[in-house]
Amino acid sequence: EEAWKTEAAAARAAFAAREQSRTRKKGSVAQLDASNFASSLAAVERVGVVKFFSPQCPACRRLAPVYEAAAKRFSGQADFFEVNYKQAQQVCREERVLLLPMVHLYVPRAGCVDRFVLSYKRRKRLEEKLDGLLAGEGERLDRLRELDPAALAPLVRLKELLGAVQAVRRAPELLRGAAGDGWVTEQQTEEMQSVFRALDRNGDGVLDAEELAAACEALGMPFSSEEELRRVVTAADGDASTDTVDERAFLRLMARRASEEVTDADALLSSFRALDVDGNGLLDA
Repeated sequence: EEAWKTEAAAARAAFAAREQSRTRKKGSVAQLDASNFASSLAAVERVGVVKFFSPQCPACRRLAPVYEAAAKRFSGQADFFEVNYKQAQQVCREERVLLLPMVHLYVPRAGCVDRFVLSYKRRKRLEEKLDGLLAGEGERLDRLRELDPAALAPLVRLKELLGAVQAVRRAPELLRGAAGDGWVTEQQTEEMQSVFRALDRNGDGVLDAEELAAACEALGMPFSSEEELRRVVTAADGDASTDTVDERAFLRLMARRASEEVTDADALLSSFRALDVDGNGLLDA
């Protein structure tokens, strides 16, 4: 009986979300919280765009018109939502929201397919992402929607691997003049270690040139020459005497990539203050 009640409640919530989506004014942004987050995204037909924000975040306030303009431009193609961090902290924790304002793109069945911090410097990024996702009459979107949910775990790993390989390719740029190793959470570090092990095919604890070349080629980013490969490996490891990248160097590179968008100390501080709900200078777990 309890299971039946739970299923019935879920069905009612899904129906209410679909009705809300159908009757919502075109170009508007709907508010989400723990009570309607899952059901509202489940009712999305094409793309769900969710902005995580806080009223106390200066960057969030500055970028609010940018988000609203995107909602109007993509009216009928995507559903736009926003989540107030201070009113839905559990949702934000589950969705791994670490900085504000953060935008997630959701596709039915596939779940979250992209996430990024929205900054004023790159305020066109949201529209560029949606243009790419909806390009070609939504062919890419259709492929994502047709996926079997059982196949999604490998695809998530593929995206992680793709991000890692892209970071390795950009090692000379990411590490040029780097003053620190970047800031990441313990969970992110564990995920990065998992990606490292996936790339380290022979399990010897280092990534050699052959492993990196194979990964880049498999992911459609082959090196143009052996010279380019050697240059990237040397930059990534930071040691010209070796032709491998060890785990320490790999994690440093991933941390730099993860934090590269937050280069302005004031922007980071505004996010911290917005996430510091009780104002005690600490972020609760």
